[in-house]
Amino acid sequence: MKLAKSWEEQHDDNGTKALWKDYCLEAYGRRKLRIGYLSSDYCNHPVSRFLLPVLKHHDKSLLEIWGLNTGPHWDTVSNAIKQECNHWLELNYLTDLQAARVITDQRLDVLIELGGYTGNSRLGICLHHPAPIQMSYLGYPGATYLDSIPWWIGDDILFKTLEGESKHHSLIKIDGGYMCMPYIVQAGTPEDSTFNAPFRFGSFNHARKLTSRTISLWISILKQSIDSELLLKSISFLEEAEIERIRQRFLQAGVDPKRIRLLPWAKQFEEHISSYNKIDVALDPVPYGGATTTAEALSMGAPVVCCHGAGMVGSLSASILNSAGLDKLINYSEHDYINCAVKLYNSGKRSSKDREQLAKYIATSPLSDSRRVSEGLETAFYECIKQVQEY
Repeated sequence: MKLAKSWEEQHDDNGTKALWKDYCLEAYGRRKLRIGYLSSDYCNHPVSRFLLPVLKHHDKSLLEIWGLNTGPHWDTVSNAIKQECNHWLELNYLTDLQAARVITDQRLDVLIELGGYTGNSRLGICLHHPAPIQMSYLGYPGATYLDSIPWWIGDDILFKTLEGESKHHSLIKIDGGYMCMPYIVQAGTPEDSTFNAPFRFGSFNHARKLTSRTISLWISILKQSIDSELLLKSISFLEEAEIERIRQRFLQAGVDPKRIRLLPWAKQFEEHISSYNKIDVALDPVPYGGATTTAEALSMGAPVVCCHGAGMVGSLSASILNSAGLDKLINYSEHDYINCAVKLYNSGKRSSKDREQLAKYIATSPLSDSRRVSEGLETAFYECIKQVQEY
């Protein structure tokens, strides 16, 4: 927080703050709201996959949408995102001030940044305040602590265990969950590809999330699920040293190495998503849970067991599961987390019919209702406009 505040203060006295005041904006009641989404991840990236359904269902009779691209990558998802925007600006070769100047000239009403402090994010653009209302959404699992971005979009579950973060932002809560099921490229069909295999727990989260606490919990589950296996998949498994590191952590805990299976990184998304057919139950890591992996597992008919933890990072899967109507998979203690997983193990392997039923259930749940999220955001836009006195 201190670093964020110090960084912002360095820009306060350079004469380029609140650029949006260079223009007198027309009263919003007589025109469409001008909304800009700022991201460096407009490609086949989780942010874009979660955002695309929202853009598709924004009411274009009320809103005019700007795609503000600061990223270096381009693919079919980039094209799909661009098609859902009324305007598109390439800003990746501009400085923060130059980009802010270009955005200011669009006379936006609301600017939503989608990256926070992630790699390649351009939060510095927001320090110049190119729009009167600036929000943080979707791409960063925490607060920005910046006065220039006072609004933070989430939901009741996501913000339930916040501590000091809520003192620095105005929280916008989307009813039913802050995001919807992501756009998934050729998800494939659930299948009995592991019919003769042992019961398999799995996690496709990045290996850096496999904390000592997480591994301890999973070992407890394996010990109570006698003939089960644990299947792990991470992009870091491209490195032999990382594979060996993970294997050793389980081996040192007394787990038979034959019960731990590590999948190689899948270059093609179709291969990656079909890998969920190889597991029966997904286990969410703690304290930093999944979001993309949770949604992917559910879309492929694999239930996800999570432990609702502290802050936004500990609430991501809980938010998704609550939105999907699967609160029975949300646990609030390590004891319950272990018991929930073991109970699913005792229910037996999941058939293709089981997977199809869960996938269909998810498809009709509020989690898959992208119009709900779009309308929730639109309501928030109008409410925030009313709160801005200068408007």
